[in-house]
Amino acid sequence: PNSELRVACVGIRSRGTAHIRGLHRLEGVKVTALVDVDREVLAREQKKLADGGNFTELAKELSLDKATNEEGGKIAGDVVAGLPVPGIGISEDFIKAVLATESDEVAEAIVKTEKGWHVILVRERQPERTPQLDEVQDRVMQDLRRIKEQELQEKLLEELKEDYNVVIHTKQFPMANEAVK
Repeated sequence: PNSELRVACVGIRSRGTAHIRGLHRLEGVKVTALVDVDREVLAREQKKLADGGNFTELAKELSLDKATNEEGGKIAGDVVAGLPVPGIGISEDFIKAVLATESDEVAEAIVKTEKGWHVILVRERQPERTPQLDEVQDRVMQDLRRIKEQELQEKLLEELKEDYNVVIHTKQFPMANEAVK
């Protein structure tokens, strides 16, 4: 039992370290947005914000984005360079404005997307990082266990096919044909 545990720990360390590369997190930015179809309205609101206005209250009161206005304009999820903006979609201008703005600041640019014009508040930046093994050890264990179980099932299936001279006619199963490719 102890040797099995040690082998499992060694397996986690060796395979887990490689596996963690897939858990690398790019810089993510939490934002709040005020949305309107009229850029001039947002320009006036942006000035109010610069004079100390409350972004959350303005978003609740004025934002046309029904998905976020009840939450004060908070966009669910993080804005990440190169990925679609949650709830908005692909917008290079939105991402550019977010990445050019410091935490707790309102972006200088008023940005146009398919949803309308946006005034953006950057709430928080989460730096790019790769987690340490001890932070994700449980997830790595689950992933490695799933991989190992799949390998064992495939091996067992091949052994059974050989032992019992099984032939699978995949042409009879179009879905199986696609999965094999």
